[in-house]
Amino acid sequence: MVCFKEVILKNRSISYIARAACLGWLGLAACSPHSVGPVGKAYHNLAARDNAFFLARLRMKEAEKTLFDARREDYNQILPLYVAVDSARTGAVRTVMDDCIKKASIAIKWHANSKWVDDCYVVIGKARFYLIDFPNAVETFKYVNRPESANGAKYEALNWLLYTYTEKEEYDNAFAVADYLRRQPLDENNKRDFYFNKAYLHQRKREYKYTAAILELTMPLMKKGEHKARTHFILGQIHQSLGKRKEAYRHYRAALKNRPNYELSFYARLNQLQMTDLADGKNVRKAGAYFRKLLKDTKNADYTDKIYYEMALFELEQKNYEKAIGYLQQSVRAPGKNAVQKAYSYLKLASIHYDPLKKYSLAKSYYDSTITGLPKDFPDYPSVAQKQKILGKFVEQLNVIQTEDSLQRLARMDTATLTTYLDGVLEREEAQRAAQAAAEKRLARSQQAGAELTNPFFQPNPAIGGGTPNAERFYFYNTAAVSVGKSDFARKWGNRPLEDNWRRSKKEATPNFVDDTLNAAPQPNQPVLSREEERKARKAAFLGSIPFSDSARAASDRRLENAHYELGKIYDLQLGEPENAIHTFDTLLARFPDTEHKPEVYYFLYLIYDAMQDARRNEYEAKLLSEYPTSTFARLIKSSGNADEMNENDNRAKEAYAQAYGLYETGNYAEAAAAVEQARSSFPKSAIEEKFALLRVFLVGKTQPLAAYQKALNDFVQAYPASPALPRVQELLRASEAFSMNK
Repeated sequence: MVCFKEVILKNRSISYIARAACLGWLGLAACSPHSVGPVGKAYHNLAARDNAFFLARLRMKEAEKTLFDARREDYNQILPLYVAVDSARTGAVRTVMDDCIKKASIAIKWHANSKWVDDCYVVIGKARFYLIDFPNAVETFKYVNRPESANGAKYEALNWLLYTYTEKEEYDNAFAVADYLRRQPLDENNKRDFYFNKAYLHQRKREYKYTAAILELTMPLMKKGEHKARTHFILGQIHQSLGKRKEAYRHYRAALKNRPNYELSFYARLNQLQMTDLADGKNVRKAGAYFRKLLKDTKNADYTDKIYYEMALFELEQKNYEKAIGYLQQSVRAPGKNAVQKAYSYLKLASIHYDPLKKYSLAKSYYDSTITGLPKDFPDYPSVAQKQKILGKFVEQLNVIQTEDSLQRLARMDTATLTTYLDGVLEREEAQRAAQAAAEKRLARSQQAGAELTNPFFQPNPAIGGGTPNAERFYFYNTAAVSVGKSDFARKWGNRPLEDNWRRSKKEATPNFVDDTLNAAPQPNQPVLSREEERKARKAAFLGSIPFSDSARAASDRRLENAHYELGKIYDLQLGEPENAIHTFDTLLARFPDTEHKPEVYYFLYLIYDAMQDARRNEYEAKLLSEYPTSTFARLIKSSGNADEMNENDNRAKEAYAQAYGLYETGNYAEAAAAVEQARSSFPKSAIEEKFALLRVFLVGKTQPLAAYQKALNDFVQAYPASPALPRVQELLRASEAFSMNK
């Protein structure tokens, strides 16, 4: 063995000496960069390949491996076929890329007649790509696509051009390059890269069926290794998203057979478990046992939160919502190295409570926690943010109804019963406060000891404790107690803005939020009350919030009336819950038969029943035409000659309005304004024409000068004199005029 090595080394040394001598001789014979003779061309080909170009290509491969190894994957989403290219990541290899450009340029300059010139330009184009210099990268790759270029380099450059156009989201150009490459005689390597780039193009456009089909052609051309394992994993994710469980299982298994790193193999096994045949009880039991085994394995300590999350998904597949919720709650409390995982667990909790459980108050709390940690580049981030806003308004109206109903119910009690009830509420409140203080002390100690949740601003919401909160146990679900708490807070602290360190007049420091809560001292001029005095004051505040007088009862009724109206609209237009919308509107009409919203409520009920093909639509059409013949809504019904066409028009208008209003709610004012203008021209006689006009007024106020806003308000007053929103619009007009006078 030793002698064999010596022979190899000796022969290699002779080879190097011979090549050096050969280069020296050839260099003397043909030192011009533009030599065209056989000797000159041979020299330049050899010198270009084995010097600057060789080093540039070698450093490029090392830099690409560095970028690939440093990737941070989000396994809750379908992984991108290419690791993301951005300045934050490629900054680590900037110096290397500059050196690659320099070395490749030297080879081009000194060996211009070499057959490796096109390959050097490809290296330069790739380096510019990694430097996020896309325009120059495109020009470089286009330059290589010359008729005289060697096919290998030309097609490699075109593959990179396809990739670059995809990264730039210039999809038409990308498809044009792909169509050209499809017709070329590609070698195996370029064919593999072409399929891969074409699949990536479709993935970026979220055309997953095409992505999967093209990747199936790519896999046989890829060499065994981590790249192939990762591609199998992605193909498994895509098939899983398309509901093709067997194909997904096959690719997750293939990923495990292609030498993945530990993290990829861990997630491949987890996803493979999700593809278990649920019809076979034996397989389900095996999967459960394997999940428990993963939890016990110390190597998975950093993935505990993810394991619980996957266990929850497994239970959701079987419609075991209670178990799924329990596992998700364990997930948000468990340790894990991926901080984003908690946001995904909160999102899944929010989704379950939103639909199918339709527990919107709890869903809102979970969406609040989700939005705190969810990445902004999450594909459905706008939808999540919109649901959070919708549910915020929903819970606000629901709380008004619950609070006012509770207070009115208390107002009807006799004195003795009310006193007994209030004493019980105050005792439970004190017990809750004591328990909460003890919990906060425990939390403070755990934080100081380096507890699981190191970020104090990303804690589970109060709603997260398992099951539906009990109003008798949980203070914030007792609407009467909350009302008293608000009154007592205002009495003690005044109207404080919602901000950090709200107790302090000077807020330069940022103290520990737990210590600040536990050690809060009364204001300097605020007397310290005894327990009995405190209870007496709180009881007085409680009594003060109860609407005993006729005027207080009337004010409470107005709040209830408006809350039912707004809640019905949210159910219908934003949550897509027609049955709940009907129930809410019926309650509004029954409790407040003279409500100012009656004509619009009639029309909402008419549209809802019409969409349900329910004959009761005729009842509300008749009521609207007989009771409010001059209203906007009656006019819209009478102006339509074809009822079927009108109904279809109104349904489409409602969809357009919901979309425009959602954009408005999320702050996308320019898009919302465009959607409103498009809808007003498309549905000029819809039942909600007036609502589009009012939304346009608000958008003008958000996006245009004060004069334009005032004109929009005046136009609405002139166009819709019978509108229920007229008093509000007139109030806004007066306020805007007063503001302009005081400027």
